[in-house]
Amino acid sequence: MNIARLPNLRYKLGTVYQSGGIGDPGDEKGVSLTVTQDYFLQNQSNVSLIGEVARMWEYEATLDDAFYATAAVFYNTASWTAGISGTYRYREDVDLGETYDDYSIQLMIKYNLTPDWFIEFAQEFNRDENLRGNQFGMRLVRLFDF
Repeated sequence: MNIARLPNLRYKLGTVYQSGGIGDPGDEKGVSLTVTQDYFLQNQSNVSLIGEVARMWEYEATLDDAFYATAAVFYNTASWTAGISGTYRYREDVDLGETYDDYSIQLMIKYNLTPDWFIEFAQEFNRDENLRGNQFGMRLVRLFDF
């Protein structure tokens, strides 16, 4: 596929390195690839599609390895943004001899109160190391220019 034929397509290739602390068995290393596609609509809004995959070795400075895959879609207008994202994580726990198939699904909405103030609400459903969870969050943000 010729990428030049897809306007507003962006991709980033990244590396991860985090030094382990005293007594940690290793340093976290990894690679990631992110692809974003934006579709601009007639009413000054847009839809953004985001996909990312990442592979980590010695995850969180342990002997474990992990793989991540994330997909998200966001709808943006001048006054609000709504989005949904999903993340899958496969983790090999070397110490316990177990593997985990974890996921996270997040729903969010952001409303611009003024150009400098906005409020966000988010809901997350997840399974982390085979334990299910559910979280709700809200934040009020004030932007400052320096």
